[in-house]
Amino acid sequence: MLAFEIEVIWLLIIASTVAVAVRWVRVPYTIALVITGIAVGFFDVLPDLHLTPELVFHVFLPILLFEAAFHLQYHDLRDNAGPILVLAVPGMLIAAVVTGLGIYLYASAAQIRELTLPVALLFGAMISATDPISVIALFREMGVSRRLRSIVEGESLFNDGAAVVIFSILLEMIRGGEIGLQTGLWKFFIVVAGGAAVGLALGLIFSRLTAMIDDHLIEITLTTILAFSAYLGAEHFHFSGVISVVLAGLMVGNYGTRIGMSPTTLVSVGDFWEYAAFVVNSVIFLLIGLEVKAGHFAEFFGVLTAAIAVTLLGRAVGVGVSTAVANRFFEPVAARWKSALVWGGLRGSLSMALALSLPSDFPGRQLILTLVFGVVAFSLIFQGLTMKPLLRRWGMTGSRPERLAFETERGKLLAKRKALEELGGLERRGIITHETARRLRPHLEGEIETLRDAVSRHFHAEEVIRDEETEVARNRLRDAERQAVKEAFRDGVISEESMKELIAGIHEEKTASGGSPGH
Repeated sequence: MLAFEIEVIWLLIIASTVAVAVRWVRVPYTIALVITGIAVGFFDVLPDLHLTPELVFHVFLPILLFEAAFHLQYHDLRDNAGPILVLAVPGMLIAAVVTGLGIYLYASAAQIRELTLPVALLFGAMISATDPISVIALFREMGVSRRLRSIVEGESLFNDGAAVVIFSILLEMIRGGEIGLQTGLWKFFIVVAGGAAVGLALGLIFSRLTAMIDDHLIEITLTTILAFSAYLGAEHFHFSGVISVVLAGLMVGNYGTRIGMSPTTLVSVGDFWEYAAFVVNSVIFLLIGLEVKAGHFAEFFGVLTAAIAVTLLGRAVGVGVSTAVANRFFEPVAARWKSALVWGGLRGSLSMALALSLPSDFPGRQLILTLVFGVVAFSLIFQGLTMKPLLRRWGMTGSRPERLAFETERGKLLAKRKALEELGGLERRGIITHETARRLRPHLEGEIETLRDAVSRHFHAEEVIRDEETEVARNRLRDAERQAVKEAFRDGVISEESMKELIAGIHEEKTASGGSPGH
């Protein structure tokens, strides 16, 4: 009677055991979960647990997307918006087309009738969205450039939405819907724009609500309601729920936290979403392993090998074309980063959920499921496990011990400065007396001075740290200049012509100063 509930508990026990074990095995956590899931699935230990489209789309995705967007800094997203959007939409579309055409040509030569051109393109759409959770963790561990991390993470957030919309349009066309190319493009725009509007509106409303409340439990509840209502609300109007959740998370994480969350609330909300994402990631990657039945691959070995090859080819072409376009109009993406973007474009739960959502009477459904599951398994295990040595070979890792020491000391410094600021606020609001503040302040100031010296030592010891921080400072200063020019125009101090000339000059300064470190 309680078999399902007991299996869920065992799933969490297995996830916790794997999380402890990877501290010694040194395998990325998510990859270890997939391997464990495959092993558990082979022995059929948890027969009642399955990865379903409803579970992924209605439960897992809102949590994962909201958590990632909530912690994504607006400045990182804005500074890299050009490459991110070009990779996420046209880049993903190019990858889907190349992948679909590649598997269709193989199927034609091998006389696999189920893989018609529309079905092959559908496969390309469902397998082209990236899920770089383990890669991002690896990037942080190995000191890879923050800009590259931001591009990979931002792309994965937005290409999920693009993939779902394209998949839905193609599936409707295959199932007999009257959708042409022009109509399909218009529908794509409406679905994405509508999802963005819903997410921004709800994010703004909930940010204002949290500003009126100072109770971390209520504010955690409100963000939870927002994550699911943004997804379900957009889907109700046939817009993109994925895009809606991403924009809602960005709004609350970058605007709501500034206007209405106390330090205590901010820590509590952040910890809650970090825990929620940890549990969901643990469950979802174990379930991926459970769904992957290695025995099924032998029957389709030839076409599966072709699917893996064309998927990598599609990703390489998509990255190559989109970065070439982005480099003409935005801050260039380093040439050596392209290898990391291609090999680090892992596939995950979204691809499997899209495959599982195919109707039971869909032609070639079992073949499609096998191909998608096989590509996902190869991507997560083989690409994931080889990412670390390849990053070293490509020379993209920083001096990790020095960087870690620098980040730790700087984190302590920021925390102590915030504590000193809070001490002054407590005194001004009359919560503590002047005598108490006077007694605590010298200790905090002494710690801040010691930490400032430690940060300075690490800063001067690592050139990459200096270069990255200099680039961040330059970008922020240019932002301040642009804002000052726009305010001067609004106040009537300068004309519109002068404003445009000044902003163009600021942009030219950015171009003349060169790209970010690593170029």
